[in-house]
Amino acid sequence: MERNLLVGNGINIQLGGTDAYSGYATMNRVVENIKAGKYTALTENSLTVDDQLEVLNGMVKVIDKIKAGKCRNRADGLFMHMELDRITRTYPVNSSISSVFLEDYFLAFEIFNNGFRTTDGEEQNEAYRKIMFTFLRQMIVDGIYNEGAINEVYKNFYPGMSTFLHRFSNVF
Repeated sequence: MERNLLVGNGINIQLGGTDAYSGYATMNRVVENIKAGKYTALTENSLTVDDQLEVLNGMVKVIDKIKAGKCRNRADGLFMHMELDRITRTYPVNSSISSVFLEDYFLAFEIFNNGFRTTDGEEQNEAYRKIMFTFLRQMIVDGIYNEGAINEVYKNFYPGMSTFLHRFSNVF
């Protein structure tokens, strides 16, 4: 029988170092990869390097608006309102690409996109969400992957940790 284990990015941060695996480091890599043109093909050449950076900066602006108490009317349900409250408590007045938590890029786009639901219609709104979530996910996962260096983090494991992990067929 296959046994699977899902571990969070915290293990990479703790054992690989905050300088390489924190959200700050990941987003700095994403920005450098954007500037190098690495993700242009993901957009089928429809977004330039400047456009891609503007997408991230736009999401930062949404975070700043949420922090200022705006955008609450775009939140769907209690959970999203709770997340907006968390952002209000957590973020500085002015955020930056590297200070926004990775998962909050998705929340920021969701809030942004919800502002156009009436104009664009539910079906188009959902299509935009899927496209942007895919784009964000691919960039962020690539930033976490760190040009393959993440595959070396296991060398920093504590004694016995490798033995524990080998009990599983797959570790994600």
